[in-house]
Amino acid sequence: MIRHMYKKYVGRHVFRKLNVRIGISLLCVFLLIGFLTNSRFYDLLEQGEKEQLLVRVQRISDQFRGVLDQFKRETTALYSGTAQTVGAYEHFLPGNVPTSPKTSLEENQYFSSLMSLLLNRIPSASSVLFYRVNDSKLYYKPRNTANGLNERFDYESFFSALPKNYQYPLVGKLNELMNNEDQPVVYIVNPIFDFQSIHPNKVYGYFVICLDRDMLLGLFDSSKLTRTFFITRSNRCACRR
Repeated sequence: MIRHMYKKYVGRHVFRKLNVRIGISLLCVFLLIGFLTNSRFYDLLEQGEKEQLLVRVQRISDQFRGVLDQFKRETTALYSGTAQTVGAYEHFLPGNVPTSPKTSLEENQYFSSLMSLLLNRIPSASSVLFYRVNDSKLYYKPRNTANGLNERFDYESFFSALPKNYQYPLVGKLNELMNNEDQPVVYIVNPIFDFQSIHPNKVYGYFVICLDRDMLLGLFDSSKLTRTFFITRSNRCACRR
């Protein structure tokens, strides 16, 4: 009888409470596992985003370093010449400024060919510009003919304000350089000296290239960042968008 009463009035409540406690315990365990899994998942996503950013920064750094090296080589080439030809830098010296329509035309043709060659040699350049201090002469050639120079821009003041030192090449941003650009143009500039008398206060011209903004921004495009490249550069497997 006692056994019967225990089962009827006590036992079922004990087992019911026990089942509730077990259920609550399991629920807590599953919630904890879910929280830890979710936290770890987002940690992996965040780590993956950081590593992707590092890879993109490294890509653009490598690309930009290559552009700078090429720009330095092309600057050096301006001073090369032979017994039959003069170095490009000599066109910027005061005694070589054209004084007749014929020599002016010949110089235009010379710089047009030179700038076309430079655009071929520097794929990252969107345009090339030469400026002669003596007569404020500009020679300019864009890769895209729609990117003409802004005639209202004060080029003389811009170039005269550049540092008079040896800390070149100089990299900067320039607003309103082109007539159809609504974003700052990234440029690299080097002064042009007399090879026989190089002095920071004796600058006779400037050599400038403007960089292709779409190319630079394209290096941050995650759709172009393949999984193989990402794992190779980071040396680990990480999440990617």
